[in-house]
Amino acid sequence: MLASAICKGELVPILADYTLHTGSFRLFWPSSKHLSVRLRVFIDFMHANLFAPARVGQEGRS
Repeated sequence: MLASAICKGELVPILADYTLHTGSFRLFWPSSKHLSVRLRVFIDFMHANLFAPARVGQEGRS
């Protein structure tokens, strides 16, 4: 619902030029010689999607 409003231009970022740090995340897991496939997929998913809403509607900005 919010993403569609942003895409339609009904909501626009107003402080985007002043955003210095969008966020960070840390994942901890027990050390082992090999990473499980499930854990690798989860890490990749989190990396790609955790802060994705910040990129919605940014295509048309100049």
